[in-house]
Amino acid sequence: MNYTDKGGHMRIRCSAWLTAVTLVFLTISAPGAAKGEDLIVEHNPTTGHFSTIQAAIDSAKNRLVTAPTTSFAIKVKADPIEYSGTFTPISNVPIIGESTAGTFLSNSGSGTIINLNGVSSVTIRNFTFRSALIGISATSSSAINITNNVFQLSTASTAILVQNSTSSTIINNTFFSNGTAISTTSDIIITNNIFSTNTTAILVQAALAQPTYNDFFANAANGIAPLDAHSIPNTLVADANPSFVDSANRDFHLQAGSPCVGTGNPQIHNPFGSTTSDMGAYGGPDSDTVLATGPATVTNLTSSPVALDTATMALKWDPTADSKVTEYRVYYGTSSRNYDLSGSSPLVVPLGTTTATLSNLPLTPPAVPKTPALTITPLNQALQLSWTPVPGATGYRIYHSTNSFGTSTLPSYIEVDGATVSSYQITGLNNGTHYFVAIAAVAQTEFFAAVTTVIDNAIVSAPGTANESAYSLETFQVVGDPQVSDISVPQENFPETLAPFPNLKGEGCFIATAAYGFYSAPQVQALRDFRDRFLLTNAPGRAFVAWYYHYGPRAAHYINLHPWLKAPVRVALFPLVVGALILNGSAPLAKIAIVMLAALLSAILFQRKMLLQSGGMR
Repeated sequence: MNYTDKGGHMRIRCSAWLTAVTLVFLTISAPGAAKGEDLIVEHNPTTGHFSTIQAAIDSAKNRLVTAPTTSFAIKVKADPIEYSGTFTPISNVPIIGESTAGTFLSNSGSGTIINLNGVSSVTIRNFTFRSALIGISATSSSAINITNNVFQLSTASTAILVQNSTSSTIINNTFFSNGTAISTTSDIIITNNIFSTNTTAILVQAALAQPTYNDFFANAANGIAPLDAHSIPNTLVADANPSFVDSANRDFHLQAGSPCVGTGNPQIHNPFGSTTSDMGAYGGPDSDTVLATGPATVTNLTSSPVALDTATMALKWDPTADSKVTEYRVYYGTSSRNYDLSGSSPLVVPLGTTTATLSNLPLTPPAVPKTPALTITPLNQALQLSWTPVPGATGYRIYHSTNSFGTSTLPSYIEVDGATVSSYQITGLNNGTHYFVAIAAVAQTEFFAAVTTVIDNAIVSAPGTANESAYSLETFQVVGDPQVSDISVPQENFPETLAPFPNLKGEGCFIATAAYGFYSAPQVQALRDFRDRFLLTNAPGRAFVAWYYHYGPRAAHYINLHPWLKAPVRVALFPLVVGALILNGSAPLAKIAIVMLAALLSAILFQRKMLLQSGGMR
């Protein structure tokens, strides 16, 4: 082969070549080609459908005898299960997969999958070929059009074998890790393909018009040299890595920034961009307008207010790596996953922009929420607050001061966001200092938002369909003027200085202190630490402490009246002290229930013993 001729002859030949390509695509993509009858193939066929491709071919062959003017097309449903075996097409009947990424053909590692022998005008499109010795064999045939397929057979296989088959085209295919991608003895058109990590990309055994607009990457041998100026690599594009999305998992879509994006044959346009042309199986007019599982979902969506108390919401997200995406859509509304705003949602955002500002959001002021009921538990240098969530609230304001206050003299507040939050710990306080604390519920209009990616904005679609991705993870923002409830009655309390567990308010004596005799006893400190770290940090623990607070004073008072009970009480507290020491050191949360159960059993035994002693003294 000699490619040194750069004169008029080569230009005339290229012009004729481009005309041929155009005619081929007009033929296989023209509206007339869609007329006729589709024969549907699926693994679990419904009435009138076929379970194998060969059965559909045979049906078309038989029916053409009686109805020769009828046109047929065999449509193969996408399915994770491969369609296996050899089948032999007939002339003028195209065989088309539902999607390249989702329709699989194989022949169990041997033989030929598609055997074209003495036929003409056959299109093979939108399949992924796996596990066979030969993917497609075309012998003594003509006008065979192989387009938008992925070939990943094995390093001992030939993806396409062409022998004595003229006027054929191999356009917009991806060949990955085959032995030989294309072996031909005929002069055929080869353009817009990606040849990656094959042993031999093109094995030429006859005069061949130079392939053009192809990508050659990491093949042991390209088979042709030099490459034409439009193929990659070239003087402008040195790195031919096609940048597949995930070749290890057979996803051969192109990432944004791939050298194969927008650099294909300018006569062959993408369906999702009338002025763009991509190389590989997912470019060209007959490529999937959809992915098998839909386009990639948007990640890392965040929101923030543009200004406080305004009807504005700012969004930001990560750019998509899916080269087929042409735009983003921002869905938003006043309730989670309900984005119907009378036509204002979604907002269309062009590709390349990953931010959006939702302005002039329609705000309906919420009702003023009820006042929460506040409970305060003192801790070491802290106060633990708890309340029951108020219906309609989107957050809470916590007011605290060392001075008493009322509705007309409110101190600064701590903003706690979240409709379901029910506790908060004020830390950094001074032990023994009296604090006044109150709480109010806040209700603001909430706006929820999610973003999708779209492949073709001319196709009517919805989130989670093939042309539009599923919703991103949702974000939300409170906007508009807040509606604030009245504050709860301010409560006065103070952090404990060295209060043992449990803290028996109003009595001045405690079970542990009564048993061990002094506040600073290490056993008392261990129990106190256990309470602060493990019981008061969760609802069951707080309930247990409340129960103990209620019954503890009576027990402590009884111990003070009967000092001889101190020794048996220390015995009863021993398992609690040991458990507290273990948990305080290693914090295995799974043991909390065991220690609480031991405490309950100890209390029951102690109460029973007191009753028995009381009965004996009577």
